[in-house]
Amino acid sequence: MSATVSSPVCARQPSTTHSPAFRALVAGLDALADGSGSAAELRGDPGSGKTWLLSALADEARRRGIRVLRGCATEYQSASPYHLVADAFANPLGDRSGAPSAADPAALVRTLAHGPFNGPDIAAAPRTDRGCEFLRAVNGLLRDWSQDGLLLIMDNVHWADPDSLKVLDYLLRQRITIPLYLVVAQRPRQAAPRLRGTLAQGVEQRTVRRIELAPLTLRQSAALVGMEPDAPLLRRLHRESDGVPLYLGALARVAARAGLTAQSAPDGPIPVKAVPEELAARLLSETGALAPDELLVLQACAVVGSPVDSRVVSQVAGLDDQRTCEILDTLNARDLLRATDEDAPSLVFRHPLLRRAVYDDLAPCSRIKAHRRAAGARAVLGAPDHEVARDVERFASQPLPEQAALLHRAAHQVLATDPATAVRWLRLALQGLPTGPERGQVLLTLATALASTGALAESDEILLELLDAERAAPAGLRSAAVGLGARIRAALGHYVEARSVLAAGTDADPLRASDGDGGEHVAVLLLQGFIDLLAGRPPAREEVDEALRLAPRTADPANLAGAYAMDALHAALTGDASRAAAAADLAAAAVDRLGANAGGHPEYLAAVGWSELLLGRPASAERHLARGEAALRATGQGYLRPVFLLGLTFGRIGLARLDEARDTAAAAEAAVTESGLECGLAKTVASVSGVLGALTHRPGGPAAPLVSQNGHWSTLARLWLAEAAQLAGDHQLGLNLLSPVATDPALPQLPPPVRPRAHELLAGASAFRGQPAAVWALQAATAAAAGPAHDRAFALAAEAHLARQNGASGRAAALYEEAAGLLEPTEALWARAWTLANAATCLAESDGAWRAEPLRARAEAITGRAVVPEPVAVPRILGAPLSHRPGGEPARQAGSGAALSVLTDREREVATIAGAGLRSREVAERLHLSPRTVDVHLNRIYRKLNITSRSALVRLMAERS
Repeated sequence: MSATVSSPVCARQPSTTHSPAFRALVAGLDALADGSGSAAELRGDPGSGKTWLLSALADEARRRGIRVLRGCATEYQSASPYHLVADAFANPLGDRSGAPSAADPAALVRTLAHGPFNGPDIAAAPRTDRGCEFLRAVNGLLRDWSQDGLLLIMDNVHWADPDSLKVLDYLLRQRITIPLYLVVAQRPRQAAPRLRGTLAQGVEQRTVRRIELAPLTLRQSAALVGMEPDAPLLRRLHRESDGVPLYLGALARVAARAGLTAQSAPDGPIPVKAVPEELAARLLSETGALAPDELLVLQACAVVGSPVDSRVVSQVAGLDDQRTCEILDTLNARDLLRATDEDAPSLVFRHPLLRRAVYDDLAPCSRIKAHRRAAGARAVLGAPDHEVARDVERFASQPLPEQAALLHRAAHQVLATDPATAVRWLRLALQGLPTGPERGQVLLTLATALASTGALAESDEILLELLDAERAAPAGLRSAAVGLGARIRAALGHYVEARSVLAAGTDADPLRASDGDGGEHVAVLLLQGFIDLLAGRPPAREEVDEALRLAPRTADPANLAGAYAMDALHAALTGDASRAAAAADLAAAAVDRLGANAGGHPEYLAAVGWSELLLGRPASAERHLARGEAALRATGQGYLRPVFLLGLTFGRIGLARLDEARDTAAAAEAAVTESGLECGLAKTVASVSGVLGALTHRPGGPAAPLVSQNGHWSTLARLWLAEAAQLAGDHQLGLNLLSPVATDPALPQLPPPVRPRAHELLAGASAFRGQPAAVWALQAATAAAAGPAHDRAFALAAEAHLARQNGASGRAAALYEEAAGLLEPTEALWARAWTLANAATCLAESDGAWRAEPLRARAEAITGRAVVPEPVAVPRILGAPLSHRPGGEPARQAGSGAALSVLTDREREVATIAGAGLRSREVAERLHLSPRTVDVHLNRIYRKLNITSRSALVRLMAERS
């Protein structure tokens, strides 16, 4: 008779009346109305709301006119006999009839609890006889007071004295036959073994109802703190609180004091500078009953941190290992510490807030001494530098040279995952270092760490200081500082200054081989090409040629890979399609041969990936850009991540993974905010994220306008967003996006390799909207005349759109099929699925549905191979509503009331729920299906209703309602 229900929540003003747990408790009060008795166990971790629920239950009982007795055990009185029972019977709250009866069994209870009876017979009786007399007295009280119903609440039973536990054990072992409702509340981890067994037996025999307070759900947490469920800060609070109301409320107050808003999304944990005073007092009250050496070990654990290393704890506490382990077991039994993994057992604090409260309660001088001992112990045990550094920073305000070196090594270890901590340690290390090469290395690492936190301007200032002060620095240090400085300037949008930094920081002429094998000079040339990429222009041809000439002579194979990559990028951006394809093949092979070493040159991976995007190779581009983005995160160069994430967004659009593209764009937007990137690409990222969000989340809503309409990045974004609009079935948006670059039909603003695709998009969108498509079909043929096969495929698709618009369905079908055949060996999955689906529609119009089905199946197979989390339905018609089919007869509106009649019952259920805006996973949960099964139903729904996307389904269902 056990049920797991969630604990009570409230929207700022606590209310438990609608909580599942509260309803389960109230069921026992309902039984009292029929004269029936029952028992319940309320179980929950500290802070889960047990006492809060019991108070609400007591209020409800009194409202119904039911007598309430409530006892609460405390740890300080756990050795007082019968204290819990006496506490309940000595405080008959809510009596309707005033004082207890004159028979005075309550006096017997109080006397047994606080001292011997005055009567000689009782005082001289053996302990067992006194226990039996006590039980008879309790029974008498319960019978007398329960005639009209009695609620007996026993709270904090995990701290109850042994004699009270015997009474509860006795009451729970027998079926309650009087109108008594007994509620026992306790922490399961600290429950007495015997009572735990009795309760388990009662649950099995259905004489005890078990109510477990599960962690809050996300929606319950939202109600408790007054935020929307999708607020980024709420998700962080919910995760860090473990769904415990006590901790959730405290962390919400901490976040508010730190100035965080509901839309804040901090990278790390909520910054807890101090535990709220009221919570700290409550948590520390649990440590008051600890023995001195137990408190000492707990404080040592707070200094050492989680997971607890018993060897370090014993050194900090000054106890031997055996005694320390015994105390750690005691602290675990008291639920101050918890074991985390049975296979590799380790101890952690019950919650970080408890650890912080214990730590803050230590005297400052004691904390410093404890950290000094902890650092020494960790060093002896061979702990990683970053673990030792966390202690060193607590006591070394002026670190010694060896401590500064340790802090520097530790900063390198955490730079990729926690750059803010790296910055803190590096600033401290500088306090102990004079001018010299060691200080220069620390400054360089500090500049890198600052850039990773988004402090690009401060990073730039430190690099200038380094280059001015360390003129005699080793060549490697100076060249690394120059390279980082150039990247930082480019990220800030100062492209000319970035090139100037490179020119001023190198002795060699940019176009002349340097001393040695020329490797450093090639690296400079390639970095100049990357700066050009950020600036939105092709790398300089003469610099690319110089890199290609020198790279084979160098000892570093990465130089050759980078030279091929820049050659491919230049050729793609300037329209040399054959050279671009050949160079991209060489570059891809070269960076793949580098393996993990390619991560040291993410700019080369960027050049390869972007050239592959321009050449219509989205899968290859995704592979290389994903490697580069991972390398940036691993090396603390997060300020360049948007370059890669934007490319990944476009690649995933080309692979028909629209939802994934939207999420990648959102990640790119967050990376821009975090990194402080200020170049033209950064300004475009927000617009891309807004448009994709509008396509996938806000059907029919306004799309975010593109900024810098004449910029290189904005122009490229318009092309891929128009493809996303086609994928989502919003062809008017496609026209709107491309219209600023379509003022000249030749589309000179776009790089030559993508013009045929742009012309096809314009032809298709125009045909969908009933606008002239002939000019775009003609331009597509012209642009593809000397291009590769996939360019000719786009020209054929554009011609098919025109034929379709002119009512020549048979010819259009043939052209679509021919275009799909040319796209067969390419990576353009969505374009191939699109042409096949349109061929199927045209065949259905000209020859009948039986001819179209194989093409539809092939189109669906292609989108399936794209591995879409929520597979995108391919279009079944050339147009959004059927009534807008160019060149065709007006057809039945998909939004009519009769439209759903073509669906099965299950399909109607899926359509109704998905049409309300829920994702496949949420639909699956409601209907107890797998997400894949939901996707299959959605594909059938799209086909039957003649719609092309989930957004169209949402619009259709909205029109019906």
